[in-house]
Amino acid sequence: MQIDPNYMALSDALFGYALSRTAELGSPGKKLAHYTSAENALNILTGKKIWLRSAAVMNDHSEIEHGRAILAACLDTDLGQRFWTVLDRGHVGLAKRVRDRVAASRQRPRDRIFMVSLSEHDETDRLGRLSMWRAYGGPTAGAAIIFNTEIFDDAQINLMSFASPVLYGGTQVFAPQFEAVIAKLEAGPHLLNGVSADVAFNAVASALDFAILSTKHVGFGEEREWRVIHLPFDYASASVTERLVTIRGTPQLIYELPLVNQPGMNMPKLTLDRLIHTIIIGPALHAETCRCALVEALRMNGVQQPENRVVVSDIPLRQWG
Repeated sequence: MQIDPNYMALSDALFGYALSRTAELGSPGKKLAHYTSAENALNILTGKKIWLRSAAVMNDHSEIEHGRAILAACLDTDLGQRFWTVLDRGHVGLAKRVRDRVAASRQRPRDRIFMVSLSEHDETDRLGRLSMWRAYGGPTAGAAIIFNTEIFDDAQINLMSFASPVLYGGTQVFAPQFEAVIAKLEAGPHLLNGVSADVAFNAVASALDFAILSTKHVGFGEEREWRVIHLPFDYASASVTERLVTIRGTPQLIYELPLVNQPGMNMPKLTLDRLIHTIIIGPALHAETCRCALVEALRMNGVQQPENRVVVSDIPLRQWG
């Protein structure tokens, strides 16, 4: 897919923080981990899909409100005035359209936003994160699926599901990032007027959406979280399909993100063998039993040397007995 270079230049300006963090993630040894139950890890491997769940059922319902409040606070300062001014310099009326979109997004129900959480992971780490094992360890085993990141760029474009790094902090952390975007737009008038008004609007609106969805309280910083975000009512993909499920007694709509190539996706490199680096089984009563099952699931799905890809964490966590 060939992308307009003018659009790419605008995106680079709007998503500068995410792009810099993505470049860091591309460094040797950097991976992303999805912590879940061992039961769900097996479901992911056998189904070759990962669930994107509604923001309405997130562990901390205040997370999105945190991002919305910080953006609103910044827009009420001089930064906001500079932002609206530079938008209208690019296209007359653009500021009003974006203002209206921001106002509407404050009313957007959380159940129209779907995501899955990942955590930055170092390739040499065979233990996993203690805080995650406290959430998932015990009699019911937890697991961390460690993903390679090399094919994420192609996957994001084709599946309209975007990996966004979380920014931790309040306005004092958010404002400098917002000011950097405004400064780029002020210094480069061509960035906005080099594309159509509609393209500019969609790009700016998307940047604000992802800023809201990817800002969390500094207290969560040790998670080093990335969010794969899908907004099916705004940016749909035929390959990311909806499904009704019941999770712990709560019926809900989820979206299934494919982890292997499918007809119409044109992503031949997307295979479990390329995508999965390792799997770590967390502390549990039957960790070795879980390991054997996940090794076999990898083998059945064409993953090479599966016995070398599944390890058991030896963190001495005890939550049972």
